[in-house]
Amino acid sequence: MPRQIPELSAQTLEQLSQQIASSAKTARPGYVRADYRLKLITPMFGGGAVAGQPDTNFPVRASSIRGHLRFWWRATRGAECKDAAELRTREAQIWGSTEIPSPVQVSVRLVNIKGERSIVRFRMRSDRATPNGSNDDRFGFSKFDPLRYATFPAIQNEAITKFVKEGLEFSVVIDCPKEHQQDVRLAMWAWTNFGGVGARTRRGFGALHCEQTAPKGLSDLKGWWQRSQQEYNWTLPAGPRRWPTLNWQSPLVGPTARSPLDAWTNVIALYRRFRQGEGYGRNPPHPPSNLPGRSRFPEPEVIRQLIGPRPRKHARLPAIPADIVPRAEFGLPIIFHFKQYKEPYEREPADSTLVPVIEDFRTGKIVDAERFGSPLFLKPLAVGGDLAVPCVVPLLSFGRQKGVRLKAKDGRSFLFVDASSPPVLPPGEVKSGYINLAASAGYQPKSPMRFSPNGSALDSFLNLLFKAPYDGVTQTIKNWGDSSGDLQAQLQKDWIQAPSSNDKDESKYRTEQWGSL
Repeated sequence: MPRQIPELSAQTLEQLSQQIASSAKTARPGYVRADYRLKLITPMFGGGAVAGQPDTNFPVRASSIRGHLRFWWRATRGAECKDAAELRTREAQIWGSTEIPSPVQVSVRLVNIKGERSIVRFRMRSDRATPNGSNDDRFGFSKFDPLRYATFPAIQNEAITKFVKEGLEFSVVIDCPKEHQQDVRLAMWAWTNFGGVGARTRRGFGALHCEQTAPKGLSDLKGWWQRSQQEYNWTLPAGPRRWPTLNWQSPLVGPTARSPLDAWTNVIALYRRFRQGEGYGRNPPHPPSNLPGRSRFPEPEVIRQLIGPRPRKHARLPAIPADIVPRAEFGLPIIFHFKQYKEPYEREPADSTLVPVIEDFRTGKIVDAERFGSPLFLKPLAVGGDLAVPCVVPLLSFGRQKGVRLKAKDGRSFLFVDASSPPVLPPGEVKSGYINLAASAGYQPKSPMRFSPNGSALDSFLNLLFKAPYDGVTQTIKNWGDSSGDLQAQLQKDWIQAPSSNDKDESKYRTEQWGSL
């Protein structure tokens, strides 16, 4: 009777292949080997074979790392390509394609894996997320904690979610042909500093510290950025490409080194304030209620106007335009959910979704897509000695996004296009508005977009974080704490203000001055 060979799972096969690939002490002839030692400095979400779930015994996978390296190669060396055709050709030579196997081998060696003890479980409650029943503030997200804002997709519906603790150490071993050595080293430099492992790396999960690639300290940041361009012999394009790339303004960093978790909380708090904070994205509450006031962004007015119905307590705000959807620049899809009231005459619109509309490069047609990745990476940038600085990495991309579509639950849809370069729409397609519009930048004194001359929410956030180089305001922003006043006047007066009562926990995460590398 023939022996039965046990069936091996894909996960087990990957572990075995990585062990075999990394067992050789030297690279084969014509190849060079590099061994990078990495440490997780923020919790990792997902990363296992099952989407959204960590692997207890093998949380970091070589196939996932290869995907991250491919992305950051496009964002750095790939930026030198003049078009998408050249990009695909050069990318396939290094990272492979469906026709060409990659000559680059990536393997992982875990250093301090502790199995189940490396996993943190969260159960969301009304006021707190408690890991394993403890009161550890590093992992317990209070209801209004900035990190809970970054974690939202992972913790919605109050489900139990697992994360891998920070502190996990592992090595990435790379064997590649000598002619590709600089490309691979550059991708590794960008990934370890600006990316991460697992999911939601754009919001700071799975951030890494690699001593071989990180700056040597806070004072080394500018020199480190400049040395990287010389050491890896890379340049950035003068204009955007049709894929995301780094640009000369990135990254933006805070002035103070602190623990990685505090640095992460700092940058997420600033982003949350711009999008949802009182005095920025929302009005203050109206006493006696302590609930957040109405949004200062146009999307709620757009949806109530186009889709309806509109409750009587939320009458039309004529100062806010109903034909732009500026938050689409921060990433898509966006699901809009309105609180439904018990009174039948106070009905709000049903859930609706904003999705990207892109140009299909194969057919040239304008089609709907499922996802448009955020152009912002918000994370702690490790500077050595268990310290990090809050960091914003804005990616530059002309992209294939031609517009966005607002889809109602009843099947209706409404198209919004780029005002600066509207697409040639298919016959019968009618636009309902714009993504951003210069004429709408200052639609009211407290508009979130007033710091962008073209009405861009993305540019307004970056200008508010760093500089506002127009209307006579050229100074670096010292502080943008919470307030319901005019931020333009606050900038001109170098304004400093204590946070509101609802943001007491965020006071220690405010920053004094950000700068560009």
